[in-house]
Amino acid sequence: MSKSISIAVILATLTCVVAAVWLLGRSSESDVYLAVLSPYANSSIVLASSPSTCGIKPGSIAGVPSNLVSSFLAANAPGSPSISLSALNAHFALANSAKLNRFIGVGVSPSVLVGGHDLVRLSRVGFNSNRSEALFCAEGQDGGLFYVRMQNGHWQLVKLVPTWVS
Repeated sequence: MSKSISIAVILATLTCVVAAVWLLGRSSESDVYLAVLSPYANSSIVLASSPSTCGIKPGSIAGVPSNLVSSFLAANAPGSPSISLSALNAHFALANSAKLNRFIGVGVSPSVLVGGHDLVRLSRVGFNSNRSEALFCAEGQDGGLFYVRMQNGHWQLVKLVPTWVS
């Protein structure tokens, strides 16, 4: 093997290793959901992905960086797609958002569709630029906006802002 081919093979291998390390270090939306919702694993809730801003306006959340709020709002802009929650199916019952919305649109109660369980709709997650902070909302019987931060390799809840009124 020539010297130039050996160098090319080494560079290609290093590129693959760097890419793999970079991808493994990137948190997904499912990682954030699981970190916050793990106390409720195997409970009677049913999760569905449903982009939503939970009525939040830019700059309206005290104690949450405005760039993170902007990222959250952009991730949940009108027309934003739902995401697959399949990474959570070992811990939670999951519902198909598109099917749920079709039935709800013709007047079928969400509780009927999920067998009387509590349906929790998860917004898309907004991340800061280095993916060390995240923001998402959960809407269900109760609702809240979850501000989390990566600390020592784990997502930690920083602030919960209720978005429902009793």
